[in-house]
Amino acid sequence: EARILLLARKYEEVHRVADEALQRFSKDETLLRVKGITYLNQAKYHEAERIFRANIAANLDSISSYGYLSQALVAQGSIDEALQVLQQGLQLRPNELLYTMLGSIKFSRGDFAAAAAAYQQAASPSVGNPQNYETWMSLGEALMWVPGKQADGLAAYQKAQEVFEPRLKRRPNDAWYLALMGKTHARLGNHVQAQELARRAVALAPQNNKVHLELASIYELSGKRE
Repeated sequence: EARILLLARKYEEVHRVADEALQRFSKDETLLRVKGITYLNQAKYHEAERIFRANIAANLDSISSYGYLSQALVAQGSIDEALQVLQQGLQLRPNELLYTMLGSIKFSRGDFAAAAAAYQQAASPSVGNPQNYETWMSLGEALMWVPGKQADGLAAYQKAQEVFEPRLKRRPNDAWYLALMGKTHARLGNHVQAQELARRAVALAPQNNKVHLELASIYELSGKRE
């Protein structure tokens, strides 16, 4: 029930259901994780940090909680501590989320080669998820900033587009999907199609700041900085 409410973005209801259940199952890994993710979605990062620390203390093998805890720490500016948490989780059991967060931190610090290496792991079938289009996009973007790796970056964006297309066909009016597909087209040099997808996305979600950010990125990549 808590998971369904989280998907519906009924955050206060998630807390009500989770808190009621936690009175009976105080250390349940799933309940604590869902409650922590809800705090992340509400931008209540200190509360999220507290929940994920409690989850790790009660369930040392809750690998995803290491990733979400690092996300909460990054949002509060504690980057070095976030890296330490990720390393702890990776020593226990590597997974897609941990490598994705590691890649994000390395990218933000300008260490694009290390970011690309982390995203490569996140997209690998052995420890990651090769069907996650966002991972391929992140890998592509990191490689575009590594000298001599632009061709590999474009190949990663092409892979992202291939993985993404079936999802967009199922949800053709999803503004966020349209914006992301526009970004892949922009990186691959299909600027007219990229801008058309971006304009459709903004028309569908005029108040979504992330969609506007992707639109700005697409125009920049299309040589239309103004």
